[in-house]
Amino acid sequence: GDKDILNARFANAIVASMGMKDFTPLDMRKILAGKAAQVNVGLANYTDVVVGASGATDIETMLQLTWLKFQGVRRDEALFRSYVGKQAEQARNQTAQPGAHFGDAVMAALYNNHPRAPRTLKAEEYERIDLDRSIEIFRQRFSSARELTFILVGSFDPAAIKPLLATYLGSLPTTELTVAYRDVGLRPATGVVKREVRSGSEPKSTISLTFTGPAEFSEAEQLRLSALLEVVNLRLIDVLREKMALIYGGGASGVLSKIPYGNYSIGVTLPTGPEHVDKVIAATFEEIKRLQAQGPEAADLEKVKTNWIQNHRRSLRENGYWLGHLQTALSEGLDPGAILLVEKQVQALSAEDIRTAARRYFNEQNYVQVVLNPETQAAETVAASASKTAPSGG
Repeated sequence: GDKDILNARFANAIVASMGMKDFTPLDMRKILAGKAAQVNVGLANYTDVVVGASGATDIETMLQLTWLKFQGVRRDEALFRSYVGKQAEQARNQTAQPGAHFGDAVMAALYNNHPRAPRTLKAEEYERIDLDRSIEIFRQRFSSARELTFILVGSFDPAAIKPLLATYLGSLPTTELTVAYRDVGLRPATGVVKREVRSGSEPKSTISLTFTGPAEFSEAEQLRLSALLEVVNLRLIDVLREKMALIYGGGASGVLSKIPYGNYSIGVTLPTGPEHVDKVIAATFEEIKRLQAQGPEAADLEKVKTNWIQNHRRSLRENGYWLGHLQTALSEGLDPGAILLVEKQVQALSAEDIRTAARRYFNEQNYVQVVLNPETQAAETVAASASKTAPSGG
Protein backbone atom coordinates (compact mmCIF):
# COMPACT_ATOMS: atom_id res chain seq x y z
CA GLY A 1 0.00 0.00 0.00
CA ASP A 2 0.92 3.69 -0.09
CA LYS A 3 2.20 3.58 3.52
CA ASP A 4 4.96 1.22 2.34
CA ILE A 5 6.17 3.37 -0.56
CA LEU A 6 9.41 4.40 1.19
CA ASN A 7 10.05 0.95 2.66
CA ALA A 8 9.69 -0.64 -0.78
CA ARG A 9 11.55 2.09 -2.67
CA PHE A 10 14.69 1.67 -0.55
CA ALA A 11 14.47 -2.07 0.18
CA ASN A 12 17.13 -2.98 -2.43
CA ALA A 13 19.63 -0.36 -1.34
CA ILE A 14 19.13 -1.01 2.37
CA VAL A 15 19.60 -4.77 2.00
CA ALA A 16 22.68 -4.25 -0.21
CA SER A 17 24.22 -1.79 2.29
CA MET A 18 24.22 -4.44 5.06
CA GLY A 19 26.19 -7.11 3.19
CA MET A 20 25.08 -10.50 1.93
CA LYS A 21 23.75 -13.46 3.93
CA ASP A 22 26.41 -13.92 6.70
CA PHE A 23 29.00 -11.59 5.20
CA THR A 24 29.56 -7.91 6.02
CA PRO A 25 30.31 -5.47 3.18
CA LEU A 26 33.98 -5.59 4.29
CA ASP A 27 33.93 -9.41 4.13
CA MET A 28 32.53 -9.22 0.60
CA ARG A 29 35.21 -6.78 -0.54
CA LYS A 30 37.89 -9.17 0.70
CA ILE A 31 36.22 -12.21 -0.89
CA LEU A 32 35.86 -10.45 -4.24
CA ALA A 33 39.35 -8.89 -4.28
CA GLY A 34 40.93 -9.58 -7.65
CA LYS A 35 37.66 -10.83 -9.15
CA ALA A 36 35.51 -9.05 -11.76
CA ALA A 37 31.97 -10.01 -10.71
CA GLN A 38 28.96 -8.24 -9.30
CA VAL A 39 25.25 -8.90 -8.87
CA ASN A 40 22.43 -6.54 -7.94
CA VAL A 41 18.78 -7.32 -7.46
CA GLY A 42 15.95 -4.82 -7.50
CA LEU A 43 12.26 -4.18 -7.05
CA ALA A 44 11.13 -1.83 -9.80
CA ASN A 45 7.64 -0.38 -10.31
CA TYR A 46 6.43 -3.21 -12.53
CA THR A 47 9.33 -5.68 -12.68
CA ASP A 48 11.73 -7.49 -10.38
CA VAL A 49 15.27 -7.75 -11.69
CA VAL A 50 18.52 -9.61 -11.10
CA VAL A 51 21.42 -7.93 -12.89
CA GLY A 52 24.91 -9.42 -12.93
CA ALA A 53 28.16 -8.89 -14.77
CA SER A 54 31.53 -10.61 -14.74
CA GLY A 55 34.75 -11.14 -16.60
CA ALA A 56 34.98 -14.30 -18.72
CA THR A 57 36.92 -16.12 -15.97
CA ASP A 58 34.61 -15.07 -13.11
CA ILE A 59 31.25 -16.37 -14.35
CA GLU A 60 31.06 -18.88 -11.51
CA THR A 61 31.60 -16.11 -8.96
CA MET A 62 28.76 -14.12 -10.53
CA LEU A 63 26.46 -17.15 -10.28
CA GLN A 64 27.52 -17.76 -6.67
CA LEU A 65 26.62 -14.15 -5.82
CA THR A 66 23.25 -14.65 -7.51
CA TRP A 67 22.64 -17.76 -5.40
CA LEU A 68 23.60 -15.89 -2.20
CA LYS A 69 21.09 -13.10 -2.94
CA PHE A 70 18.26 -15.62 -2.47
CA GLN A 71 19.59 -17.17 0.73
CA GLY A 72 18.49 -14.55 3.23
CA VAL A 73 19.22 -11.00 4.34
CA ARG A 74 21.93 -9.89 6.72
CA ARG A 75 20.35 -7.52 9.27
CA ASP A 76 22.67 -4.81 10.62
CA GLU A 77 21.08 -1.91 12.51
CA ALA A 78 24.30 0.16 12.56
CA LEU A 79 24.85 -0.09 8.79
CA PHE A 80 21.16 0.69 8.21
CA ARG A 81 21.46 3.85 10.37
CA SER A 82 24.62 4.81 8.50
CA TYR A 83 22.90 4.38 5.14
CA VAL A 84 19.82 6.39 6.17
CA GLY A 85 22.02 9.13 7.66
CA LYS A 86 24.01 9.49 4.43
CA GLN A 87 20.83 9.63 2.34
CA ALA A 88 19.33 12.28 4.63
CA GLU A 89 22.50 14.39 4.36
CA GLN A 90 22.46 14.02 0.59
CA ALA A 91 18.80 15.09 0.57
CA ARG A 92 19.63 18.22 2.58
CA ASN A 93 22.29 19.17 0.04
CA GLN A 94 20.05 18.31 -2.90
CA THR A 95 17.04 20.30 -1.77
CA ALA A 96 19.21 23.43 -1.83
CA GLN A 97 19.75 22.96 -5.58
CA PRO A 98 17.39 24.70 -8.05
CA GLY A 99 17.35 21.54 -10.19
CA ALA A 100 15.73 19.50 -7.41
CA HIS A 101 12.83 21.95 -7.07
CA PHE A 102 12.41 21.98 -10.83
CA GLY A 103 12.40 18.18 -11.23
CA ASP A 104 9.87 17.83 -8.41
CA ALA A 105 7.65 20.53 -9.92
CA VAL A 106 7.67 18.72 -13.28
CA MET A 107 6.63 15.43 -11.66
CA ALA A 108 4.02 17.10 -9.43
CA ALA A 109 2.44 18.89 -12.42
CA LEU A 110 2.64 15.82 -14.66
CA TYR A 111 1.10 13.39 -12.15
CA ASN A 112 -1.20 15.69 -10.15
CA ASN A 113 0.83 15.17 -6.95
CA HIS A 114 0.17 11.41 -7.00
CA PRO A 115 1.88 9.74 -3.99
CA ARG A 116 3.59 7.24 -6.31
CA ALA A 117 5.12 9.90 -8.57
CA PRO A 118 8.93 10.09 -8.33
CA ARG A 119 10.23 13.04 -6.30
CA THR A 120 13.14 14.20 -4.16
CA LEU A 121 12.70 13.14 -0.54
CA LYS A 122 13.08 15.57 2.35
CA ALA A 123 15.81 14.66 4.86
CA GLU A 124 13.31 13.96 7.65
CA GLU A 125 11.39 11.46 5.50
CA TYR A 126 14.27 8.99 5.70
CA GLU A 127 13.54 8.63 9.42
CA ARG A 128 10.21 7.02 8.49
CA ILE A 129 11.87 4.01 6.80
CA ASP A 130 11.32 0.85 8.83
CA LEU A 131 14.28 -1.56 8.58
CA ASP A 132 12.32 -4.72 9.33
CA ARG A 133 9.48 -3.83 6.99
CA SER A 134 11.97 -3.10 4.18
CA ILE A 135 13.60 -6.49 4.74
CA GLU A 136 10.18 -8.17 4.77
CA ILE A 137 9.21 -6.55 1.45
CA PHE A 138 12.54 -7.58 -0.09
CA ARG A 139 12.18 -11.16 1.14
CA GLN A 140 8.63 -11.39 -0.19
CA ARG A 141 10.10 -11.30 -3.68
CA PHE A 142 13.64 -12.56 -3.32
CA SER A 143 13.04 -15.61 -1.18
CA SER A 144 11.94 -17.40 -4.37
CA ALA A 145 13.16 -17.37 -7.98
CA ARG A 146 9.77 -18.48 -9.28
CA GLU A 147 8.85 -16.93 -12.66
CA LEU A 148 12.26 -15.29 -13.11
CA THR A 149 13.79 -15.63 -16.58
CA PHE A 150 17.59 -15.47 -16.69
CA ILE A 151 19.23 -14.12 -19.86
CA LEU A 152 22.99 -14.59 -20.26
CA VAL A 153 24.85 -12.70 -22.96
CA GLY A 154 28.59 -12.72 -23.49
CA SER A 155 31.71 -14.70 -24.27
CA PHE A 156 31.28 -18.21 -22.87
CA ASP A 157 31.15 -21.84 -23.93
CA PRO A 158 27.51 -23.05 -23.56
CA ALA A 159 28.65 -26.61 -22.79
CA ALA A 160 31.02 -25.42 -20.06
CA ILE A 161 28.50 -23.07 -18.46
CA LYS A 162 25.57 -25.51 -18.28
CA PRO A 163 26.82 -27.37 -15.17
CA LEU A 164 27.33 -24.03 -13.41
CA LEU A 165 23.78 -22.94 -14.29
CA ALA A 166 22.45 -26.25 -12.98
CA THR A 167 24.42 -25.87 -9.74
CA TYR A 168 23.65 -22.25 -8.88
CA LEU A 169 20.48 -21.27 -10.74
CA GLY A 170 18.96 -24.75 -10.77
CA SER A 171 19.15 -24.91 -6.96
CA LEU A 172 17.49 -21.55 -6.28
CA PRO A 173 14.36 -21.80 -4.13
CA THR A 174 11.10 -21.71 -6.11
CA THR A 175 8.46 -21.61 -3.40
CA GLU A 176 4.97 -20.41 -4.33
CA LEU A 177 4.88 -16.72 -5.14
CA THR A 178 2.30 -14.38 -6.66
CA VAL A 179 4.07 -12.60 -9.50
CA ALA A 180 1.94 -10.01 -11.24
CA TYR A 181 2.46 -6.28 -11.45
CA ARG A 182 -0.17 -4.01 -9.95
CA ASP A 183 -1.40 -0.94 -11.77
CA VAL A 184 -1.28 1.73 -9.04
CA GLY A 185 -3.22 4.24 -11.13
CA LEU A 186 -0.32 6.58 -11.90
CA ARG A 187 -1.61 8.61 -14.85
CA PRO A 188 -0.40 11.91 -16.34
CA ALA A 189 -2.52 15.05 -16.28
CA THR A 190 -4.72 15.76 -19.29
CA GLY A 191 -5.21 19.05 -21.06
CA VAL A 192 -2.63 21.84 -21.07
CA VAL A 193 -0.93 22.42 -17.70
CA LYS A 194 1.53 25.29 -17.20
CA ARG A 195 3.66 25.98 -14.12
CA GLU A 196 6.53 28.27 -13.22
CA VAL A 197 9.18 27.53 -10.58
CA ARG A 198 11.40 30.25 -9.14
CA SER A 199 14.63 28.93 -7.66
CA GLY A 200 18.30 29.90 -7.66
CA SER A 201 20.00 33.21 -8.32
CA GLU A 202 21.91 32.57 -11.55
CA PRO A 203 20.39 34.09 -14.72
CA LYS A 204 19.45 30.68 -16.12
CA SER A 205 16.13 29.16 -17.08
CA THR A 206 15.06 25.65 -18.07
CA ILE A 207 11.94 24.74 -20.01
CA SER A 208 10.34 21.30 -19.69
CA LEU A 209 7.62 20.20 -22.12
CA THR A 210 6.04 16.76 -21.60
CA PHE A 211 3.61 15.24 -24.10
CA THR A 212 1.75 12.09 -23.03
CA GLY A 213 -1.19 9.97 -24.12
CA PRO A 214 -2.49 6.47 -24.77
CA ALA A 215 -0.77 4.45 -27.52
CA GLU A 216 -0.66 0.92 -28.86
CA PHE A 217 2.76 -0.62 -28.35
CA SER A 218 4.54 -2.31 -31.25
CA GLU A 219 8.13 -2.47 -32.41
CA ALA A 220 7.29 -0.65 -35.63
CA GLU A 221 5.59 2.17 -33.69
CA GLN A 222 8.49 2.37 -31.26
CA LEU A 223 10.83 2.79 -34.22
CA ARG A 224 8.68 5.57 -35.70
CA LEU A 225 8.56 7.43 -32.37
CA SER A 226 12.34 7.12 -31.95
CA ALA A 227 12.93 8.37 -35.51
CA LEU A 228 10.62 11.33 -34.89
CA LEU A 229 12.59 12.30 -31.78
CA GLU A 230 15.90 12.03 -33.63
CA VAL A 231 14.58 14.40 -36.30
CA VAL A 232 13.23 16.79 -33.64
CA ASN A 233 16.66 16.87 -31.98
CA LEU A 234 18.32 17.72 -35.29
CA ARG A 235 15.86 20.59 -35.78
CA LEU A 236 16.34 21.90 -32.22
CA ILE A 237 20.13 21.94 -32.66
CA ASP A 238 20.00 23.45 -36.14
CA VAL A 239 17.34 26.09 -35.55
CA LEU A 240 17.24 26.98 -31.84
CA ARG A 241 20.92 26.52 -31.05
CA GLU A 242 22.87 27.21 -34.25
CA LYS A 243 20.67 29.69 -36.14
CA MET A 244 18.81 31.50 -33.35
CA ALA A 245 21.39 31.02 -30.55
CA LEU A 246 18.57 30.61 -28.00
CA ILE A 247 19.55 27.36 -26.24
CA TYR A 248 22.85 25.84 -25.13
CA GLY A 249 21.92 22.17 -24.89
CA GLY A 250 18.93 20.00 -24.10
CA GLY A 251 16.79 17.97 -26.47
CA ALA A 252 13.90 15.53 -26.74
CA SER A 253 13.57 11.93 -25.57
CA GLY A 254 10.62 9.59 -25.29
CA VAL A 255 9.31 6.13 -24.60
CA LEU A 256 6.47 3.89 -25.73
CA SER A 257 5.25 1.39 -23.12
CA LYS A 258 2.55 -1.20 -22.72
CA ILE A 259 2.97 -1.78 -18.97
CA PRO A 260 0.88 -0.97 -16.99
CA TYR A 261 -1.16 0.30 -19.99
CA GLY A 262 -0.39 1.31 -23.58
CA ASN A 263 1.04 4.82 -23.42
CA TYR A 264 3.74 7.18 -24.64
CA SER A 265 5.69 9.99 -23.04
CA ILE A 266 7.91 12.60 -24.72
CA GLY A 267 10.05 14.98 -22.70
CA VAL A 268 11.66 18.09 -24.20
CA THR A 269 14.18 19.91 -22.00
CA LEU A 270 15.56 23.27 -23.15
CA PRO A 271 18.06 25.30 -21.09
CA THR A 272 18.10 29.00 -22.01
CA GLY A 273 18.33 32.51 -20.59
CA PRO A 274 15.30 33.97 -18.72
CA GLU A 275 14.90 36.61 -21.43
CA HIS A 276 14.55 33.93 -24.14
CA VAL A 277 11.94 31.62 -22.55
CA ASP A 278 8.93 32.77 -24.60
CA LYS A 279 10.94 32.79 -27.84
CA VAL A 280 12.27 29.24 -27.21
CA ILE A 281 8.79 27.84 -26.52
CA ALA A 282 7.35 29.55 -29.61
CA ALA A 283 10.21 28.35 -31.84
CA THR A 284 9.91 24.77 -30.52
CA PHE A 285 6.20 24.59 -31.31
CA GLU A 286 6.87 26.13 -34.70
CA GLU A 287 9.28 23.29 -35.53
CA ILE A 288 6.74 20.71 -34.31
CA LYS A 289 4.02 22.27 -36.50
CA ARG A 290 6.38 22.26 -39.47
CA LEU A 291 7.00 18.53 -39.01
CA GLN A 292 3.27 17.88 -38.68
CA ALA A 293 2.52 19.79 -41.87
CA GLN A 294 5.49 18.97 -44.10
CA GLY A 295 7.31 16.05 -42.53
CA PRO A 296 11.10 16.02 -42.18
CA GLU A 297 13.56 17.37 -44.71
CA ALA A 298 15.04 14.56 -46.80
CA ALA A 299 18.57 15.36 -45.56
CA ASP A 300 17.49 15.13 -41.90
CA LEU A 301 15.77 11.77 -42.35
CA GLU A 302 18.76 10.40 -44.27
CA LYS A 303 21.11 11.59 -41.53
CA VAL A 304 19.01 9.85 -38.86
CA LYS A 305 18.96 6.60 -40.84
CA THR A 306 22.71 6.65 -41.51
CA ASN A 307 23.56 7.37 -37.86
CA TRP A 308 21.18 4.69 -36.61
CA ILE A 309 22.57 2.00 -38.90
CA GLN A 310 26.15 2.88 -38.00
CA ASN A 311 25.33 2.83 -34.27
CA HIS A 312 23.39 -0.43 -34.64
CA ARG A 313 26.30 -2.18 -36.36
CA ARG A 314 28.69 -0.94 -33.69
CA SER A 315 26.31 -1.90 -30.86
CA LEU A 316 25.91 -5.47 -32.17
CA ARG A 317 29.40 -6.04 -30.75
CA GLU A 318 28.26 -5.04 -27.24
CA ASN A 319 26.68 -7.39 -24.69
CA GLY A 320 24.45 -4.68 -23.23
CA TYR A 321 22.79 -4.00 -26.58
CA TRP A 322 21.79 -7.64 -27.04
CA LEU A 323 20.69 -7.90 -23.43
CA GLY A 324 18.48 -4.81 -23.72
CA HIS A 325 16.80 -6.13 -26.87
CA LEU A 326 16.21 -9.57 -25.36
CA GLN A 327 14.79 -8.10 -22.14
CA THR A 328 12.41 -5.88 -24.11
CA ALA A 329 11.32 -8.83 -26.25
CA LEU A 330 10.59 -10.81 -23.09
CA SER A 331 8.72 -8.07 -21.19
CA GLU A 332 6.77 -6.78 -24.20
CA GLY A 333 6.05 -10.18 -25.80
CA LEU A 334 8.01 -9.43 -28.97
CA ASP A 335 10.12 -11.53 -31.35
CA PRO A 336 13.67 -11.76 -29.91
CA GLY A 337 14.99 -12.24 -33.45
CA ALA A 338 13.81 -8.75 -34.43
CA ILE A 339 17.25 -7.35 -33.57
CA LEU A 340 18.45 -8.88 -36.85
CA LEU A 341 15.87 -6.88 -38.84
CA VAL A 342 16.69 -3.43 -37.49
CA GLU A 343 18.61 -2.23 -40.57
CA LYS A 344 15.80 -3.25 -42.90
CA GLN A 345 13.20 -1.53 -40.71
CA VAL A 346 15.25 1.67 -40.47
CA GLN A 347 15.76 1.80 -44.24
CA ALA A 348 11.99 1.42 -44.76
CA LEU A 349 11.16 4.54 -42.69
CA SER A 350 9.55 7.23 -44.82
CA ALA A 351 9.00 10.96 -44.43
CA GLU A 352 5.26 10.23 -44.16
CA ASP A 353 5.95 7.89 -41.19
CA ILE A 354 7.62 10.78 -39.37
CA ARG A 355 4.87 13.26 -40.27
CA THR A 356 2.19 10.85 -39.05
CA ALA A 357 4.13 10.25 -35.83
CA ALA A 358 4.52 14.01 -35.27
CA ARG A 359 0.74 14.43 -35.56
CA ARG A 360 0.06 11.47 -33.29
CA TYR A 361 2.52 12.17 -30.48
CA PHE A 362 2.78 15.96 -30.30
CA ASN A 363 -0.74 16.84 -29.18
CA GLU A 364 -0.88 20.58 -28.53
CA GLN A 365 -4.07 20.10 -26.54
CA ASN A 366 -2.37 17.73 -24.09
CA TYR A 367 1.01 18.66 -22.61
CA VAL A 368 2.64 19.86 -19.39
CA GLN A 369 4.92 22.90 -19.47
CA VAL A 370 7.11 23.78 -16.50
CA VAL A 371 9.60 26.67 -16.58
CA LEU A 372 12.40 27.20 -14.07
CA ASN A 373 13.30 30.88 -13.63
CA PRO A 374 15.69 32.49 -11.14
CA GLU A 375 14.12 33.89 -7.96
CA THR A 376 15.60 37.33 -8.60
CA GLN A 377 14.26 37.65 -12.14
CA ALA A 378 11.02 39.46 -11.22
CA ALA A 379 12.73 42.32 -9.39
CA GLU A 380 15.35 42.73 -12.14
CA THR A 381 12.69 42.80 -14.85
CA VAL A 382 10.68 45.45 -12.94
CA ALA A 383 13.83 47.52 -12.39
CA ALA A 384 14.76 47.26 -16.06
CA SER A 385 11.26 48.28 -17.12
CA ALA A 386 11.30 51.20 -14.69
CA SER A 387 14.62 52.46 -16.02
CA LYS A 388 13.29 52.34 -19.57
CA THR A 389 10.16 54.34 -18.72
CA ALA A 390 11.72 56.77 -16.19
CA PRO A 391 11.83 60.39 -17.39
CA SER A 392 15.30 61.61 -18.23
CA GLY A 393 16.78 64.28 -16.00
CA GLY A 394 17.06 67.88 -17.24
